[in-house]
Amino acid sequence: MSYADDATGALNDITDAGASVTFTQQTPGVYDAATDTFSGATTTTVTGSAIEVPGNPDVYAALELIKLETRTLLFAASIYGDGRPALGMSVTWNGATFTVRSVDAVAPDGKPIISTIVVAR
Repeated sequence: MSYADDATGALNDITDAGASVTFTQQTPGVYDAATDTFSGATTTTVTGSAIEVPGNPDVYAALELIKLETRTLLFAASIYGDGRPALGMSVTWNGATFTVRSVDAVAPDGKPIISTIVVAR
């Protein structure tokens, strides 16, 4: 069973109420000691829309995060099955850069429909 229609509906609702976001992670590639350089650098992105939702203080405490420096985002990817943001990815939200600290996805068939993402500065 595919949940593509559910994912599209969630994306449309979140897009209408929220903002477009791009989660990114850069890796320098492979280090070559002989030349003291890196090669094969990559940038991984996950795009979609998000809205800020109330955070769970227990989750923040478990992650040892400071409430004033933390946000919880409800996220839907632009393309169903495109993935979910990984821990350590960065995102700009309301002009500030945050790092993904926790991802909890609703993925009944293994492909996320929506994800609750805790980000911190």
